[in-house]
Amino acid sequence: MYRYTVRKLDSKLRRRIRAIIWKQWKSIRKKEESLVRLGCPRDKAHSYVCARQGYVRCAVTLLNKYIRNEHLKKKGLLSMEEYFDMVSVRFMNTYV
Repeated sequence: MYRYTVRKLDSKLRRRIRAIIWKQWKSIRKKEESLVRLGCPRDKAHSYVCARQGYVRCAVTLLNKYIRNEHLKKKGLLSMEEYFDMVSVRFMNTYV
């Protein structure tokens, strides 16, 4: 039961983090350069940057392809499921 809830909450959290990253890049040039650096072709990056979508919508549709979970993990964001598994093992070893 909790795994489903944690996975759903984790996906929402990652979506919001991607939206925040997209918002922090601010200018069109910075967004395009950053997408190209992440592996997006330049012509697609330009069309993505000029799309008239909101931040969260961009995070769901296009940023999900280029800002992968591995990239967020390198930056220090653990998945909630891994964290709860780690904490529960530590908790069980302490009190059992």
